[in-house]
Amino acid sequence: MLLVSGSCAHGAADKAADGSAAQALTPVFQADMPTSLERLAALPDHALPDRQRRTRDCIVARFRGPTATAAPESQPAPAGDVLAAYRRYWTASLMHAATPEQAEARLSPELAPFAGSDAHDLEACEAGAAAAIEAKGLFVLGGLTRPLQEFMLWRKQGGGMRTVELPGGRIDVRVTLLDDFASLGWAAWATCDAAHTGGWTTADGVMVVAPSGDLASEDCRISLLAHEAQHFSDYRRTRSWRRPTSNTAPSSSSSCSPTTRSGPCWTSSQPKPHGNLATAPPSRTAGS
Repeated sequence: MLLVSGSCAHGAADKAADGSAAQALTPVFQADMPTSLERLAALPDHALPDRQRRTRDCIVARFRGPTATAAPESQPAPAGDVLAAYRRYWTASLMHAATPEQAEARLSPELAPFAGSDAHDLEACEAGAAAAIEAKGLFVLGGLTRPLQEFMLWRKQGGGMRTVELPGGRIDVRVTLLDDFASLGWAAWATCDAAHTGGWTTADGVMVVAPSGDLASEDCRISLLAHEAQHFSDYRRTRSWRRPTSNTAPSSSSSCSPTTRSGPCWTSSQPKPHGNLATAPPSRTAGS
């Protein structure tokens, strides 16, 4: 999987401020929000463009305000309740209000009512809740994006074949664009959408989060689409998923600020893989 910071089109004037903000947010990706809040509070207003100030103020309000887990926007049942449960889990984990084990232990019974009588552990509860949501026509990605359980929720997807230039030559790959998100995952919740998963690879092609940026952008093609297309090419050649090469916070070295994230991730329409995988199993396409 790929983590992106902001969009694929940062202006040059924002790069220095992006670096300061990225440094302040680095602890978030180790689930250490208190340290990030301290660093964000130390950033002077004059050093941040409007975009960065809005992000900082949003994060501080979300995690230091009276109600950190604000009620999600209206969703078909049970999507809203499930999303609210994940937000409570993420917030407790990020703010060290509970250990990861305690937070997961609380999440499981919150998901159980939506997962059916056969759900007896967190994995089964997550998969059952996701299946109930997808039955209403929405799309879900869950599993583990280290160090927290993931939950991405979107309403639209579609795409087609694209030709991507790779170091080993051109490759034709099916690219599915995902859009109209209700949840971009735990990293987005922690950063007020300043950073989130930008894409991942399946056995059928590449899944790209449309809010990650304009695929017509050269920087985005190189940083995001080519990155995942390389994973797809490697899988097609070896028929095995590659382990991630790193598991770090986003940097400001490129427009998309990519970094490999560890898995596994899954969709409710497919079996959840086991092991420490960098990619996801096949995901259904819109209308299937």
